[in-house]
Amino acid sequence: MKETLIKGTRIYYHGDVANRPGVGTITKAYTDRWGDWVDIKMDDGREFKRILVTLFSPVYKGNGWTPFVTLEAYKAFKDVAVKKLMETSPATDYLNNQLEKLEKTEKLEEKLRKHGRKVHGGYMMTVGDMLRALNGGKK
Repeated sequence: MKETLIKGTRIYYHGDVANRPGVGTITKAYTDRWGDWVDIKMDDGREFKRILVTLFSPVYKGNGWTPFVTLEAYKAFKDVAVKKLMETSPATDYLNNQLEKLEKTEKLEEKLRKHGRKVHGGYMMTVGDMLRALNGGKK
């Protein structure tokens, strides 16, 4: 892990009871007789000095046991979490249904334009306009 924690590395801090989470950049990486350390400047202006490299984890777990990770590790965790949510959420079916409706509306608008009909917007189409579009422009 020490090799990846160099100056300029973007990090994510999980936060704790007294410190809010956030994103920052390693400003200094150094070693002394007590260990390997980094200094971090958070995007919101906070600065963390002398953070032990051993507090960093290569994989973010979403809990306090992995307080510091690289921003890439955090994004990987977040992508997996969002994917799981989208696969299991009842709202996903609703959103997919709305997307299908929007795609159908856009296709109908395209048919209307093809037959020289003026389109005022997807939700402004009349039932007659939609029927004409489905019938190839015929009344």
